[in-house]
Amino acid sequence: MLFVVYSFKKKPNKFSKNDVPPMDEPDAAIEKKPLKKFVFKSDDGFGFAHKENETLHLRHDEIAQKDAVFRNLRDCHLIIEGGALTVHFISLVGCRILCGPVSTSVFIESCQNCKFVIACQQLRTHHTYDTDFYLHVTSRGIIEDSQRLRFAPYNWNYTNIEKHFRFVDLDSQQNHWNLINDFNWLSSAPSPNWKILEESERIAEWE
Repeated sequence: MLFVVYSFKKKPNKFSKNDVPPMDEPDAAIEKKPLKKFVFKSDDGFGFAHKENETLHLRHDEIAQKDAVFRNLRDCHLIIEGGALTVHFISLVGCRILCGPVSTSVFIESCQNCKFVIACQQLRTHHTYDTDFYLHVTSRGIIEDSQRLRFAPYNWNYTNIEKHFRFVDLDSQQNHWNLINDFNWLSSAPSPNWKILEESERIAEWE
């Protein structure tokens, strides 16, 4: 069973407007700082771990009604058809993730230089950098302790995807991909930690 700990307590703004580097200039001090404690608790249950330079595929009948954890993947291409209950992505580097509709939440922890294509009810992203999201989310996406994130609308299409939206009871017509709450930015001004991915830079086809 997967156990998830939520924390909605307001924290002090760790990134002041003057301290945050431009989107295209990595902050080496932040990225090299080790993450001593994961925010989202999960076990090492169903999923993949400790893989490099592999293409990994989970079909609907394999993932349906399961909680999944994907941990310590590097330069992998991960294909997950729709039907999962919740999904955790932990310590991924240089990966491309195509994820069909998820019933509840997707949690992303300590990832870097990835591309996530995700459909879910709730997105929680922590300690993640230089990563693009092609997102379908029916609530507001949440980021925390993260920088240089870019967002675009979900655009993966595969056989049976509409059937999988219905299977997980996710509204395919309601998408708040560009409504992102940054828990480190309490100002009414736009957060410097994320932005919209320009249409000219978006990937149009994934397969």
